[in-house]
Amino acid sequence: MSKENIDVNKPILDKNDQIAAENRKMFEENNVLVLDLMSSPGSGKTSLISATINALKDEYNFGVIEGDIASDVDTQAIKKLGVEAVQIN
Repeated sequence: MSKENIDVNKPILDKNDQIAAENRKMFEENNVLVLDLMSSPGSGKTSLISATINALKDEYNFGVIEGDIASDVDTQAIKKLGVEAVQIN
């Protein structure tokens, strides 16, 4: 039987952390505000996004990435507001 040493001090999600840091740097360099909204189904995320877009669409550009695994209904609702939206699931 062979032994293998595993460095438990190295974060399990090290690669994910590295990619996230690169993304944050790119967003900052391009003056992009990124928000991550997560909550249970039916909690009002799309309503909040829609209201924010309607209130600020003349002042800011918006893009939405939807991660709904059940349908693309929310993505289509955002697109109807004239905002680019993509479904990733």
